[in-house]
Amino acid sequence: MNTLATLAADYEDHHVADLRTMPPHEFLAAHLENIGMSGSIWGELIGIDRSTASR
Repeated sequence: MNTLATLAADYEDHHVADLRTMPPHEFLAAHLENIGMSGSIWGELIGIDRSTASR
């Protein structure tokens, strides 16, 4: 599984044109969707639930 650091590196290395148009949180959401994982599942894997994330 990719780490957040790996995703950030991919964002910077391969999506430089998108840096101006796609914020990092949107890139992460799109990547998770592409690999079939929801933000909720990602949050559970890294120990963040919806109540924690909204604070």
